[in-house]
Amino acid sequence: MVRKGSLLVSMLSIFVISSLLSGCGPAPASAVSPINVGLICSCTGAYASSLVGDEATYKAWASATNTAGGINGHKVDVFFSDDLTNPATSRSEVETMILRDHVVAIVDDSGFDTVWEAFANEHNVPVVGGNLGGSIFNTDPDWFPEGQTVNALEASVVVAAKKAGAKRTAFFYCAETPGCAESVPYVRTLARTLKTPLVYTTQIAYAAPNYVAQCLAAKQSGAQALIVVEAAVVVQHAVADCAKQGYTPIDVVDGSAVALSDTSTPGLRDNLLAIQSDIPFSVRANPGMKAMRVALHRYAPSVLTSPLFGETIVFQWVSGQLLAAAVKAAHVKSGEAVTSAEIKTGLYALHGDTLGAMAPPLTFKKGAGHRVDCWFWMRLKAGVFTTPYGLTTTCYR
Repeated sequence: MVRKGSLLVSMLSIFVISSLLSGCGPAPASAVSPINVGLICSCTGAYASSLVGDEATYKAWASATNTAGGINGHKVDVFFSDDLTNPATSRSEVETMILRDHVVAIVDDSGFDTVWEAFANEHNVPVVGGNLGGSIFNTDPDWFPEGQTVNALEASVVVAAKKAGAKRTAFFYCAETPGCAESVPYVRTLARTLKTPLVYTTQIAYAAPNYVAQCLAAKQSGAQALIVVEAAVVVQHAVADCAKQGYTPIDVVDGSAVALSDTSTPGLRDNLLAIQSDIPFSVRANPGMKAMRVALHRYAPSVLTSPLFGETIVFQWVSGQLLAAAVKAAHVKSGEAVTSAEIKTGLYALHGDTLGAMAPPLTFKKGAGHRVDCWFWMRLKAGVFTTPYGLTTTCYR
């Protein structure tokens, strides 16, 4: 029988020895306060096809980071929620992340970020990257984009149509969110300025059975380039319907709607010119992209083989890299807790950072929205993705 006094002495000895050992070097990532990050996603609903693999990818980044010792010794804990493309759910889930899970940063993959924007700001929790489909990222000082912001997206699709040699352009835009319709006047004005005027515009909806009428109208308008802003499966469906009608213009698509399965989609497989907010997902030579693929192969192999593997995967990985760069730039030590304020301090310390050539140059200034007016290019021809203009970003102001 072990006497209580002996047991107490033994436990005290273990505690003292452990305390002494902990001072002999940096604490492992699991022994110090974690960095709690919330990832909110509209992963069920109209835009789900453009977000396949996003959760798994951000978690793979966190796992790879933790395996390598964390960020300055701090492990990353990811709190994920699918808001089911419901604004009330989106707000509720973010409140839970902040109040219960004590997240110090949020990654925005939601279509309803405007409903919880004020709440996150009131609690001083910065939004660090995500799927950059809303104007919040270039207007709200507490939201930090990891790539091209939507203000430049509107310009870039018109620049792409011009680059493709189009004299007349058509525009199919999403019916599910007001932001798509709001972009039409700006796109129309810029298209006129660049002398590739919009000759046909229309909304298209995720739930529509087909897009034959819109395709025929665009064909009759004589548009040589077709800009499509919608979820990945909707873009594929719409362009395939146009191809069936004998209408095969240059298809201009933003990066979040580009997927591996485009290589076998009629129309897209030969006529796609895409704008990429971050480095194109098809690039393999970049060290950061190699690291991403290694991590996905280890922690989420199904992402790499999914037909919907695409650019939003890169968004998630680069968002993680932006968080890591911020914590490092803030010089938060392993023995200190990482706070939202310190993450912001680190973000403001970044000047022209490309996160290992995976993002356009990123600089964040206090008190102003963070416009990122630069992007990468990707082309699809004969079922093969290429970077036709290299990996140098194009910028437009």
